[in-house]
Amino acid sequence: MAYLIPPDYPPDTSPGEVLVFEALREPSTGRGWTVLHSLHIPEHIRQVEGEADFVVLMPGLGVLILEVKGHRRADYVDGAWYLGESAGPDYRGPLRQSEMAARSIKRKVVEALPSASRILFWSAVLFTHCTPTVRAPTGDWHPWQLLTSADLDLKSIERLLEDAMRSARDHVARVGQARWFDPAELRPSKTECERIRRALRPDLHFLPATSTIRQRRIQQIRRFTEEQLEIIDGLDGVNERAVVEGPAGTGKTVLAFEEARKASSLGARTALLCFNQQLAAHLKNEAEQFKLVDVDILSFHALLRRVAEEIPPSNAGHDYWAQVLPDKALARLLDAGPRYDFLIIDEAQDLVRPAYLDVMDALLVNELSSGSWRMFGDFERQAIFDVEPEDTVNAILRRSHDVARYRLRRNCRNTPRVAEYVVQLGGLSPGYTRVMRPDPGREGTPRTSFYASSEDQQRLLKEALGQLQQSGEFASEDIVVLSPVVDSCALSLSKSRGSRLTALPERQEGAISFGTISAFKGLEAPAVILTDIDEVGTPRAQRLFYVAVSRATDCLRVLIRDGLQRAVARLVTGEC
Repeated sequence: MAYLIPPDYPPDTSPGEVLVFEALREPSTGRGWTVLHSLHIPEHIRQVEGEADFVVLMPGLGVLILEVKGHRRADYVDGAWYLGESAGPDYRGPLRQSEMAARSIKRKVVEALPSASRILFWSAVLFTHCTPTVRAPTGDWHPWQLLTSADLDLKSIERLLEDAMRSARDHVARVGQARWFDPAELRPSKTECERIRRALRPDLHFLPATSTIRQRRIQQIRRFTEEQLEIIDGLDGVNERAVVEGPAGTGKTVLAFEEARKASSLGARTALLCFNQQLAAHLKNEAEQFKLVDVDILSFHALLRRVAEEIPPSNAGHDYWAQVLPDKALARLLDAGPRYDFLIIDEAQDLVRPAYLDVMDALLVNELSSGSWRMFGDFERQAIFDVEPEDTVNAILRRSHDVARYRLRRNCRNTPRVAEYVVQLGGLSPGYTRVMRPDPGREGTPRTSFYASSEDQQRLLKEALGQLQQSGEFASEDIVVLSPVVDSCALSLSKSRGSRLTALPERQEGAISFGTISAFKGLEAPAVILTDIDEVGTPRAQRLFYVAVSRATDCLRVLIRDGLQRAVARLVTGEC
């Protein structure tokens, strides 16, 4: 059977072309041939554009351009063709049409493949349903170029076309002017046939522009997050203090920023504080774009340094950040008085410590007990800095009165398949009440791979990065590689020659970022690859895992140490 491109014909194909098409895809017909059906010729040598019914690439013989006519009557009278009953004269005719198509096609091929100039391109016409009244040579064509239904009755389509091409070769070999043609060269070869095919009908893969995909993704997340704004709209003028709780992906940070935006419009001195420095930098950049005024946006520890006017010592440890620095900042605030009318705390689950709450009291007019504030946090799973975190919500409530509590359970960040992975392997219970974004299909299913060694993990990471970049769905800067450890697989890979991996917090166009899970907490990326998972059983390991996988808005790849398959299976089934 010939290799037919396309493999089938459209419904409106003429009866003559259907007959030829069906004959060519008989199993024993045209083995080794490549046949292009209905080839458009945008640069025709005699007209604006044209079309060839069939282009037959025959290894060892040449290229035959076949014009098919399915008329039941055809006449050639006084140099004009009359095709069909009561037809008007056609002075060009099908043979001339086929010849011009052959010349146009050869010119196009030779422009792409100069070596094809010595390959024979020839034309023929096949009347599938009649025998024209003229069969004798007229001087306008060769008799073996005009094929009819009578010929089809005597020969197979393969034999008919092959004989026409052999006759063309014999004719050109006898013509002294055709010195370019060597009949001893059995061209085109199979390789040349494939190159000609690619020149005439290349395989093209049209993918959505990465920028378009990114914009659509941003708009989806923004639209579904804005639906969450209805939840906090009722707080205005009614509740001065509120705790908004919700797992990863429910839009807490967006809501916190919206509160800052509204406070700015009212002229209230406002602070939007969070735990993560990179998240603070991201929010500050957003604020600059929205031109917010009277709003300080920074990490809580950056605020402590600013208030205390202190440069931390190089050997500063946990005690310094948790107690010494807050005490110094508190002393300054008690002397100077409160700085803000409105306080917004994001990532509150990591900032509810007695020393930190004391500072918040001093920062805010009327303190936490009677002042105006909002706290947003994932008090279920994201308190990754304590193995057994205290009941942080109650710690807040003990400082205040008349506090409104809102719970978010609708996921507006992740696609459904990523969200399900977060629930199952991240240990989120109960899960989301609803996932707002649409399902992208099988391609959006998170993939988990197991590595046997450091070298094996680097190989898997390279493969994952290559697949994401080649998909056309993600630009390099859309991809982030996260790890629970600083000395990560991505760090090792970044040191190799030609690497485009860049350590966070730097984000460069055209470069893939990598860093720790803790450093990326509160942020998100279209595609996340999680590496160096050597432990899944402990509460801390699972909380880290939960934070990492929930960062991916659309695509997630996870690399886990070989031997942990059963532990992962238990997480999926809920047996642990």
